[in-house]
Amino acid sequence: MSRKFYSSKFIQIRSQLQEVIMKKIILRTLILAAIALGGSTLGFGQLTGTYSAKVPFDFSLKSSSMKAGEYRIRPVLTGSGLGYLEIIDVDHNRSRVLATAGMSDYVWDANAPNTLTFINDNGHYSLASINTKTFRKSIPGVTASAQVITKNTKMPAEVVIALN
Repeated sequence: MSRKFYSSKFIQIRSQLQEVIMKKIILRTLILAAIALGGSTLGFGQLTGTYSAKVPFDFSLKSSSMKAGEYRIRPVLTGSGLGYLEIIDVDHNRSRVLATAGMSDYVWDANAPNTLTFINDNGHYSLASINTKTFRKSIPGVTASAQVITKNTKMPAEVVIALN
């Protein structure tokens, strides 16, 4: 056999070996990436939980009217950490998106109270913010009415309800 035959056979075997090695490297990288992504998603699920509260009065949430009753609040997250906060009316079987939630809304503060804050504007209550050990969110657009501001009466009172 000629030297040329052995040389071409060696080159062929070497290229096949390199191909197998590259496939193994790519496969291992994909497996590690999937494990890392799955671990971070599970971590967010453990970090944030569902909170509940009994609200003793009717209130508004943006343009929606909500009845007094039991409510649950939970973050709904994607693997990237972006998502939204959902409020669930347990008594009336309704749910609504409170606000979008980004990474900046998630904080860990073991001393933070778990609360819902409402603004009482002449007997009309509006949900203003949510504060928990794992996330904080102010509801945009909640302000005192023009009537309260123009009459120079006292500013609307804040009503705070504990979340369980």
